[in-house]
Amino acid sequence: GSGSGSGSRTQSQREAAGAALKARVQDGLAGLKQAHREWSGRLAEGMKEGMKRSRSGLHWGSSENLERVRRVIEGLVKEGKRCDSVCDSVAAVEAFRAAVAIRPNDVDLLVSLSKSLSDRVFEPAIFVNLPQARAILLEAIEISNRAIAVNPTHAEAHLCLGAALGRLAMWSDNRERVELSRSIKDSVEEALRLDPDNDLAMHVLGRYQYQMASLGRIVRTLVRMMYGNGLAPGTMDAAEGLFRRAIALKPERLIHRVELAKLLLETRRGAEALELLELAMTLPREDINSEHERADARDLLKKHWKREVAMPVYADAPRSSSSTQVLKEAEELLHRRGAP
Repeated sequence: GSGSGSGSRTQSQREAAGAALKARVQDGLAGLKQAHREWSGRLAEGMKEGMKRSRSGLHWGSSENLERVRRVIEGLVKEGKRCDSVCDSVAAVEAFRAAVAIRPNDVDLLVSLSKSLSDRVFEPAIFVNLPQARAILLEAIEISNRAIAVNPTHAEAHLCLGAALGRLAMWSDNRERVELSRSIKDSVEEALRLDPDNDLAMHVLGRYQYQMASLGRIVRTLVRMMYGNGLAPGTMDAAEGLFRRAIALKPERLIHRVELAKLLLETRRGAEALELLELAMTLPREDINSEHERADARDLLKKHWKREVAMPVYADAPRSSSSTQVLKEAEELLHRRGAP
């Protein structure tokens, strides 16, 4: 009899502890929402205004106007991609935000805006500014969710959501990380279900597996309290397999090689890690993510092998007059559309 009573008390204590933990997590997420409110005026005004106008039933009117809209959107996308490729996340966000303001329900534009916003956290000033980093990521998450609402079968929208949630976890305490972990996994697995050969989704899922496999005892306990056996712990083997599949699909994408090298160092396979890091330093620049990972590769080469490898220097052309003109045209379009 006493054993049964003790067991039920233990079960009650576990349930109470789990409920208390969930309440604390919700408090933490409420704090994130407050930070989001404080920053979102500056971050999201253009997009919100565009969405409001869209819902109000205003239309572009003549075929001539529609052709101009198409041309401006095309120019904004080209400019956003150019800025992304030269690691200018601020200007990429500006271009994609203008495009979304004009065409608020375009999933590809929403995904591009979410990605560019999420990338901004790697700007040095934002990386060390916890409230701003979290607020930017919350907006990226909100935009990804909007893209999914418009088209639930868009793999890149689910990938962007998973990536932004994963980055939010970098600026979260252990409780919040546990709360976010299932959403990260679910989002990226849905992206892979929709697009099984998506190397970036494999990469994000590989990072998730690696981070879950590296959890300390206390955090593992939190995971069990929150999810019981419903969220399996990650494994290094699963992470390694995902990184290797990503490399096979996209050999020139250096982020896959650097993350695999980190895992190999962790599992004492330095020779292959060295090969991967040296090759990564020679691979092409893609965006701010590739250069962030390249800097990690440089630091690891110096730390483990005392090798000094310089970061490449790029001579990027300044914004062209046509890029400036397309942003001006976008502003004029939105002004005219909002006019009575």
